[in-house]
Amino acid sequence: MVNAVDDLVKAEELAKEHFEKVFNNLNKGTKFLFVYFDAYSVEQAYVTSVLEWILPSPYNDRGFTFKLFNNLLCNLDNVEVTHEYKNGFVILSDDEHLIGYFSNLHLKGYLEDSEAIELLVNNFRAYRYEDGHYEIPAGVNLLYGHITM
Repeated sequence: MVNAVDDLVKAEELAKEHFEKVFNNLNKGTKFLFVYFDAYSVEQAYVTSVLEWILPSPYNDRGFTFKLFNNLLCNLDNVEVTHEYKNGFVILSDDEHLIGYFSNLHLKGYLEDSEAIELLVNNFRAYRYEDGHYEIPAGVNLLYGHITM
C-alpha cells in the first residue's frame, strides 16, 4: 500500500538522493530510455482523478512526479538527455474493451461495481464513435540519453 507523505520537501530531497545514487552508479556510455505517461492527457486525467481520491497528487498537480523526474534528470552533471513528447490515441473496440483496458491496466481493483463502470463509460462517451469504438487522446513523454562521465 502507498502512503501519503506529510513533508513534501523532505520527500523531494530523498527522491533526489536516491535518483542521484542510481545514476552515479552507471558506467560512462550507459544508454537509457524512460517512457513516462502524460498525466494531463484525456486518458490519464481520468485515471489520476480516480487515484487522487486515495492518494492526492503532490501540490495538487497530477503531473508533478514527471516534472520532478525530468528536472532531476536534466540537472545531473553526468547525463545527456533528450525529451520528446508523443501524442496519439488509445483505440478500444467497444465498451467491454474500454472497461477491460482500464480495469486491468490502470485501475485494477477500482472498477468493481456498476457505478464505477458507469462513471468510466460516461466519462469517455465523447470519444465513442457510432460503430462503438473509442479513440481516446493519450500521450507519452520519452526521455532518452546516456551517461557522459
